[in-house]
Amino acid sequence: FEEKMAVHSIRRLFLYFLSSLLAVSGQSDTAASFTDVRMFNKPLSELTKDLVGTSLNSQLQFPDVTTALSACQHEQLPKDEIKACDNIRYLFDVKQLVESSQSVGAEASLQKSDESSFSQLFVDFIEPRKPVLLKASEDSWSEENLLQLKQCSDVETDGTLAGTSLSTCPDVLASLKVPAIATNDYMVRLTPCALTGEPNKEACLPSPFIQTPSFLQIRQGVTTDLNSACPLGMTAVLEILYGAIDIVIYDPVAPSSPSSHSLVPVLGNTAEMLHHLSYSSSPFTDLKHVQSLDEGLLVLPNEMLVALRGRGEESGLLKHCFTDAASMHTVRQRASLEAHVDSSTTSLVAALSSLHLDTTMARQPTSMSWAQHMSWPRKEEGEGKTRKRRSQSDWQAETKWKWRIVALTLPKIKPPTVKALGRKNATLNWLSGFQVVEGDTTEFGYNITWHLGHDTQVAGNLSVPHSVIASNGHAKFAFDDYNAFDLTHTIPDGSLLPSTEYSFRVSIFYGQARSPTSSSSSTITTPPVSPPGRMNSPPVVAGSLNEVSVAVAVDLDTQVSLLAYPPLDDGGSPVLGYLIEARHDEPFMHGQWEVLGSYGPQLHDGMLRFLIDHLIPNTAYQFRISSYNSVGVSAVGSASAPISTGFEGKQHDNHVHGHGKRDVIVHHVPDSDVGESSAKLRDHLKSLLDPHLFQVTPALFYILSLSLSLNMEYPSRASQVHGPVITLSDHTETLTYNTLDTLGNGHSEQVSLAVWSGHWSPRRFQVTAELIMTDPPLAETRPLLNARAVRGRIALVERGLVPLVEKVLHVQSAGGIGVIIDAGECVAFNQMCSAGAEKRNGDGFGKLDMPRLWERVRIPVVMLLRNDVDTLLALFE
Repeated sequence: FEEKMAVHSIRRLFLYFLSSLLAVSGQSDTAASFTDVRMFNKPLSELTKDLVGTSLNSQLQFPDVTTALSACQHEQLPKDEIKACDNIRYLFDVKQLVESSQSVGAEASLQKSDESSFSQLFVDFIEPRKPVLLKASEDSWSEENLLQLKQCSDVETDGTLAGTSLSTCPDVLASLKVPAIATNDYMVRLTPCALTGEPNKEACLPSPFIQTPSFLQIRQGVTTDLNSACPLGMTAVLEILYGAIDIVIYDPVAPSSPSSHSLVPVLGNTAEMLHHLSYSSSPFTDLKHVQSLDEGLLVLPNEMLVALRGRGEESGLLKHCFTDAASMHTVRQRASLEAHVDSSTTSLVAALSSLHLDTTMARQPTSMSWAQHMSWPRKEEGEGKTRKRRSQSDWQAETKWKWRIVALTLPKIKPPTVKALGRKNATLNWLSGFQVVEGDTTEFGYNITWHLGHDTQVAGNLSVPHSVIASNGHAKFAFDDYNAFDLTHTIPDGSLLPSTEYSFRVSIFYGQARSPTSSSSSTITTPPVSPPGRMNSPPVVAGSLNEVSVAVAVDLDTQVSLLAYPPLDDGGSPVLGYLIEARHDEPFMHGQWEVLGSYGPQLHDGMLRFLIDHLIPNTAYQFRISSYNSVGVSAVGSASAPISTGFEGKQHDNHVHGHGKRDVIVHHVPDSDVGESSAKLRDHLKSLLDPHLFQVTPALFYILSLSLSLNMEYPSRASQVHGPVITLSDHTETLTYNTLDTLGNGHSEQVSLAVWSGHWSPRRFQVTAELIMTDPPLAETRPLLNARAVRGRIALVERGLVPLVEKVLHVQSAGGIGVIIDAGECVAFNQMCSAGAEKRNGDGFGKLDMPRLWERVRIPVVMLLRNDVDTLLALFE
């Protein structure tokens, strides 16, 4: 195998080597060892070496046949090796056949029936696979015909279930009457013209797949092997012509029971017959259900195993093999396995899968001659004559029978696979070759059911029309699924539960008919509920998107309207809110991320919209968002591009609130939510809080704890000496605060102090926050020693040591939102306090400073006389 080979060469060599091995060994000990299923679990190279004395291919290195088949299905083999996949699939199917045949099921009791209605007989026995003995045919055989039968018999077939085919006995066939139960045979319908959809009753050639009846002769005391009476799992009818027989029947697919017998299967002795099992046992030993028969029609549904023993001098039986709706799936499955090693069977599989195959069945068939039976299409009884009008009950019975047969012939889907899995949904993939003839408007599609584990009880179901199923085209490696399509569909979100084990099954619906449900898929477990997924798309400012949308109004320089996409994954629990962080995108301002607050979900046209306020005008910010649910907080999202606030709004309407005043929008887990996940989250967040560092109110608890869980810094109530909440306006040049309620009557007095605004102060907005002293008081260092406490507050600094503008920039870089400068020895706001400036003339202090020194300042800067400073200091905690 050093050279690349075509697929036919590989197959021929494989079969030659395999046949040689089996032909040489051919003994019971070798056969027994080959049926040991553990053999198929060897590495592929060792398995093929054991079979043929050498490796199938040196490059096919897989731990077992199952893994090799998976590699074929996922196109993981080199292109020149992919041709071996058909042989690998054959070995895999033989492995499954051996596994399922290690123990044969229970003996099947034979029941007798005098039922004259074929449809009832079909429902009671044929469809549920119960062997039954019917009354002998009224069309008795003449002595002359029996003599002809015996003359046609091949001595070598005596005592075997195969018998002698009557194809060599045309005179016998001419006088043969086919039993009514066998006249619904699909094999006679596989004619070349019928399968093209253009049947021609006059010129259509017979089907090449018709099973000609066989004659079985069994002498007294001779026992046949235990096996299927008909090939490919067809239904068998044994018509007892003369003599008597003992019979025992096994059902290989029946559940295990006290009457079950373990019969060791032996594989066929050639590669082409490897999957043809026989059983090395004595079928008539210690059995309870041995029955003696001397007349009647013995009906053996598909896959039944039977052994016969002659009684009397000689016994003769006529065997009919046919395929109808009850056995069609078994025949197609067995033929598909055969097609791996016998290319002639491929045409049978294709014919049985044809859209033009007529799968109807007569509800009340009658016996007919062999010539009539093998012709298709058949001339309907009464054709050309006026038909008798049917009654309503007959019409209903015919309709019910029609859909029953359709349901039996719909193909059974192979187990689906789970292509993608969410907490509450799943995407399934399956193969299906089912199609309808062009012009057929009957509604059809697929039923999907899901079950808890492998439980047969349905936990949920979904009916999906074929038109909405996604098709990935023809399956490349469907193997025995000829013309199969690769289909995909997603079970809607919310159909499944998180942290739950499921399996899935698929079936076809066509009109009123339902196909057999597929076997169960492998079990999967949905992921548990978790925090939401990360918001990968960064927020943008409203109006920056191309699509037309209703933006949140922005009227002030201290506001920004943000748009963002919600997280794709909510973690399996509804999103309760969003944490929005911001940082200055200016090198001379505080650049650390700060949690602005928690905002509730505000969806408009599929997008989240947030109005962020209390921002400093004329300043560039970056924003990022995290979402949270009852379980926890997501990873922080991507940061936005720099977004600048305006500088054109009305001065008196612009407000920036800092610590002690900011109105934080809080969306917390309510105490009424007693869910286990919520309780765990609440306890976890509480454990993160340090009571010595934070004075936490109920309203701020959740936002503070979420901030800590994300390792974010939030403007905290640090144990610093700080003053009252004040409002500072560099436009009106006032500082206001409320006095404490010293009288206990619930009233406080508002105090207003005059300040002197800096000449380069923004004069565009006022700020409200707690007052704090800088450390050091002269604010000459950067960073300030109490920079964290200064953030979000108005800082009070002393004059001296460094220029005023440096002090302001140090406070600004720490996150302060306003600066009050102690005027020191000044007693009035005039040139004695700041050279060249007079407040009464409308000047601001620092008038003579160079503009470029102050161009980086974004926060209000004022000066306060010493006496007023002392008044404020007296109010510090």
